[in-house]
Amino acid sequence: MTAGISGLLIGDKSTTRPLLVEELTWQQAIDLQTPLRKNMQDSRDKTFVKQLMSIRRIVETVIGQLSERFHIEKM
Repeated sequence: MTAGISGLLIGDKSTTRPLLVEELTWQQAIDLQTPLRKNMQDSRDKTFVKQLMSIRRIVETVIGQLSERFHIEKM
């Protein structure tokens, strides 16, 4: 799925596996950023995390609108 992608990639909480992050970083030069789970320490800048969450909210809203408009979830 990540073929041809480089740079920043925003994921969800299910992609917080350290092995996946390490593989993407070293093999494909991808900076995978995800929201962390509540029990995990976050050493990132608070402003960056807030901006990341804002972008994710917009993306999820657009996906929801598209799936509703084109009835993608319904077979």
